[in-house]
Amino acid sequence: MGRPRKYPNPAKDSRFGEWTVVDEESIYDEQGCIYVLCRCSCGRECEIRVRNLYLGTSTGCRPCKDMYIAVIEDRDLRVKMLTRIRDIIGRCYDINDPSFKDYGARGITVYSEWLNDRREFLKYLITLPGWDNPSLELDRENNNGNYEPGNLRFITHSENCSNTRRAAKYR
Repeated sequence: MGRPRKYPNPAKDSRFGEWTVVDEESIYDEQGCIYVLCRCSCGRECEIRVRNLYLGTSTGCRPCKDMYIAVIEDRDLRVKMLTRIRDIIGRCYDINDPSFKDYGARGITVYSEWLNDRREFLKYLITLPGWDNPSLELDRENNNGNYEPGNLRFITHSENCSNTRRAAKYR
């Protein structure tokens, strides 16, 4: 009996960035790394390492990745913003996400255009003041509102803590 797997095979049709899992059957390489067949939003198919899907280190094929680079050249800022987008979508749509109960289960959703095209989400975020300040956090102004145009802003951690359902009870 081998070690337990840290990353389970994603279900068919699961989305990870631009990748959609086409076949959930595992493919192993000579080092024991596990891959699944995925299709990029542009139509290219490729075997992608499962670990990289879950960690968000592979979000699409090289030409699509270059499109993200065209939006934000700075790698650290781009990765931070794409990680935020991945986390937002996860807590709204992935029932296994620990934060799902506070977001998706409450009916919080992501604007459909952004859900279908993360580049558009990224393009919108960089129009907001403070997007390039790593110390600021992305916040929904209306806590019961969705991730949609007009409801997002970048604020400090302390401001974000005061804009919660819990904090609203004590105001």
